[in-house]
Amino acid sequence: MEVYFWVFATVIILSSIGRVYTLIKSSSNSDVKVSLYDLFESAVGVLGVVGIYGYLNNLEFGHKLLWQGVFILLIVTSIYSLIKPVNKLAYKKIGKVKSIILFGGMLMFSIPATYMLGLYAFYS
Repeated sequence: MEVYFWVFATVIILSSIGRVYTLIKSSSNSDVKVSLYDLFESAVGVLGVVGIYGYLNNLEFGHKLLWQGVFILLIVTSIYSLIKPVNKLAYKKIGKVKSIILFGGMLMFSIPATYMLGLYAFYS
């Protein structure tokens, strides 16, 4: 589980850093945009990583209610990310089969993390 955690944490943190970097470096006429929602989603992801770290190492960070809120926000942002308009354009661009493989893979990768965060939020 440790290897999975560090791979997952690296992906989430690098993605978040990339979004912030893109926001800082992008100009108003750039094709690449980072929305406030993207930054919010990154913040929820990074908080989720902290909670999973707490779960794996049996550490208590903050109040249980905080982690329950982060868990719920993680579920909501994950669902929205699958159906948001930008991803609908990606579906059309790369095709149905590749989209299912790509987003299915992402979902399979995130299920253990979501499960661990749920355990941390509700049962620790």
